[in-house]
Amino acid sequence: MPRLVRRTLDYFARLGVPFELIVVDDGSTDNSLLAVNEISDRRMTLLSQDRRRGLGAAVRKAMGYVRGEALICVDSHIDVPMSEFEKMLAVYKQGYDIVVGSRYHPDSIAQVPPSQVRVWMNRMQNRLAHWTTGLHGSDLNSGLRIYSVKAAEQVFAASKYTSKRFDIECLLIASALKLPINEIPIQWEYATSRGVTSIFGVPITVLELAQIRRHHNRLTAKHSIQPAKPDPEPSADEIPAQRSRDNSHN
Repeated sequence: MPRLVRRTLDYFARLGVPFELIVVDDGSTDNSLLAVNEISDRRMTLLSQDRRRGLGAAVRKAMGYVRGEALICVDSHIDVPMSEFEKMLAVYKQGYDIVVGSRYHPDSIAQVPPSQVRVWMNRMQNRLAHWTTGLHGSDLNSGLRIYSVKAAEQVFAASKYTSKRFDIECLLIASALKLPINEIPIQWEYATSRGVTSIFGVPITVLELAQIRRHHNRLTAKHSIQPAKPDPEPSADEIPAQRSRDNSHN
């Protein structure tokens, strides 16, 4: 985490663009919080949660401190060259509200690839997400994204989950709101310190995805476009007046 923070601060400083970095420590049990706290930079805001509350809670907490127009979300377990942010920002500026950096896009390059077991597990989870939710994409659970702040406010306010499926839920909500989304390939490096999800967690994943789908269905109904009301029929008093105007033109 400290390495990613320093790289991000240095890179955007060299770009010469106004930015702010918001770091959320989600109840970590290692020395990450202490190490990041030693980095003194006015462009960085460090937030911490008293216990592990999950990805969704951490992102929603960070949203309360955002002041820019675009929000880049980066999972600390995904290591990407800083130039990938520029590539994603270029696509974002084409008019998309959400840009997803996909690890499993056919054109993506894994500089340090994960194990075949992890690749298989991630692809299986992606297929489960597609089958359960109907979403299309090569990496629905990617933690590397750009949101317009307006879209983030809408999506995060409607979200309710805090688990790793939070990213999938956000895509479902964005789809219900008809926000333009694009997925692009990235260069990335696998964080070897992260464990492999057990196959025994698949039933929990399916249950969570089903719950998210039900929430999405309710959201779609809530945001559905109401049919236009027909023009009211003229009253009995208005009909003779209309006829008399028509006769005056004859």
